[in-house]
Parts: sequence; C-alpha cells; structure tokens
Amino acid sequence: MTTSTTPEVELELGSMERLEGGLGQVAPGALDVAASILVVSALALRRRDSVVVIDDDASRNIGRAICRAAQRLGAVPIACNLDRFGARPLVKLPGELQARLAEASASVFVATCVARELELRQALLRLVPKHGLRHGHLPGISELAFQQGMRVDYARVARAGEQLLQLLRGVRKLECTAPHGTEIEVALPEHPQWSAQLGELQPGRWGNLPAGCLYTTPLDVNGIFVANASLGTELGRSRQARHEQPVSLYLRAGKVVRVECADQGLRAQLEALFAHGPNSDRVGLVALGVNAGLVEATGESLVDQNLPGLHLAIGDPAVGITGAEFSAKSSIAACQFGSSVRADGAPLIRRGRLLDDN
Repeated sequence: MTTSTTPEVELELGSMERLEGGLGQVAPGALDVAASILVVSALALRRRDSVVVIDDDASRNIGRAICRAAQRLGAVPIACNLDRFGARPLVKLPGELQARLAEASASVFVATCVARELELRQALLRLVPKHGLRHGHLPGISELAFQQGMRVDYARVARAGEQLLQLLRGVRKLECTAPHGTEIEVALPEHPQWSAQLGELQPGRWGNLPAGCLYTTPLDVNGIFVANASLGTELGRSRQARHEQPVSLYLRAGKVVRVECADQGLRAQLEALFAHGPNSDRVGLVALGVNAGLVEATGESLVDQNLPGLHLAIGDPAVGITGAEFSAKSSIAACQFGSSVRADGAPLIRRGRLLDDN
C-alpha cells in the first residue's frame, strides 16, 4: 500500500494551520523544481492529461508553479482558487469545482487548511475513486515545506520504503535514540499491520504529499521522545518545536505521563490535549520516515514525519488502516530529526540517514 484512502487524520496525518517563520528560506526557482517532481514523479502526468490545481490566495505561488510544470509536460492545468468561490470557510465543495474534477485525469490540493473546511476536503477525497483521479493532497503546506519535501523522485522513495518493509518482517522491537535526548523502546504486535505512504499515486487513489513514511500501531512504548522538529495537531493548531526549545514526552506503558519544555504555555496546551478524552494520551502510531530527500526539519509535521528516523502520533491510531483496537478524538504528530533506529538489534537508520539508501 503506497497511498491512503482514509479520512484526514494526523500522520495523513494532519489538518494543520500554516506555520509562520519555518526553518530556512525558499530558494529561487525551488518551487518550480518541486512542482516538476510532483507532476512527473507523483502524479505521473502525460501529454494532454488534465489536472485540477486547487489553491487559494495564500498558496497561489505553489499553485502557479504546479500549473507551469504541467504545461511544460504538455498537460492541461485547470487552476481553481477557493477564495474565488466565496467567503471562507466554504461549507461545501463548489459545483463548478466538482464538474472540473469529473473531467480531469488528476488533481492537487494545496490551499490553506481551514479547520471548518474539513467537510469540503473530505468531499473532495470521496470524488477521487469515483472519477479515477490521481490526487496529491497537500493541505496547508507552506512554500518552504513544498520546496523541502519535493526533492527526490518518488520511485526512489518507494524503493527505500519497500526495502525497509522487507527488513521489518517479523520484527517485534524498535529502539530509537538521538543525540538530543530521545531514548525509547517500541514493542510491536506479533503481526503488525504496516502501512505506507510513498508518493507514487495510482488512478482512483490519493496520497498525502510530501510522502515517505511507514506506520503502524505499536503494542507498547516506553522511554523519552524529544520532538525537536515539529508538533502538529488535528485540532487546528500547530506549533514548531524549535531546536533550541524541544519538547520532551515521557512515555510509560504506551502513554504520555509527563511533558517538559521551556515554553510553559505550550506545555499547558499539550497537557490539555492529552487529557482531551479517552486515549488522547496514548501512542496511536509509530512512523518510520524514509524520504532521503529531506535533510533538515521544516517545522511542519506534514513534512517532518517523512524525515528518516522514528516519529510518533499521540491519539488517533487511524483504525481504518491499522486495525487498532482503540480510538481517540484527538491526534498530535511529534517529529524529530537526527535519530537512529534499530530493529530487534539490527541498525535501520543512523543519525537520520537510511543505511541502505542508494
């Protein structure tokens, strides 16, 4: 499985607001390079294919770059700006947009992720199998995250993911350490249901982009996880865990039992989130990032969850995919960079680099 057909959840996994002041800067021409990788590698557009590009005023630079990349291939881009359909949030998917999608070969969503537009986005995703679309889903992505996340041909990402899946066969324990303080053990069930988001989209399927991670629901998690890349929640809030102010999550029996960070306001927010409801404090997913094109954190979990290394989602375990026996009404992705991972004692990832990447 290389794409997702589940509702939007964190480690989607995330409905996230646009972050201010990400790490690094967008390089000149980088959006065009990233857009080319998207249309060629992920969407596999061909001459005369039509692609609906859904953006808004805030994401128009990304939308225009995708349209230019499609035109260079001889494909037909159809630009649809959500802000032109009325005041946001839009309650329903506009009829004109539905008509465009019915006639297209592919589609891309890069518009701002407005919390009260979840119904619109879910309606869009339901049309993907109906019309046989190849759909790239990038809600709320920033220009920096688009540039950083779309650097590598997704055929390479898919190869890395498939190789890692083979190495994970029969594995019952993952160990993760990092120089910034992470030291956890993850116990896996006898037959873990690993799912993959690796970026190569097929007709009638949609996937979150940037892509490049494997994930499953763990049996147990213990230790300390230090989120020094990003935190993102499905409750409409996202916060960057900057390198100088990481967030430490203390885990016992699969649940968060303590939060430590210099930002006391953020700590209070996290503690409230983990107390939101049953299993809101439980590790719902453990993810292994396999996108070797990512070399630094962006501060956006939609991207950072694909950094080579181990990441967590606290709360919602994506029951429809993983077959988990519990559920939660909240979710937060905690991402790190520079981590090392061992599977039943054998090294898989060292200091944020895939050992078998070529």
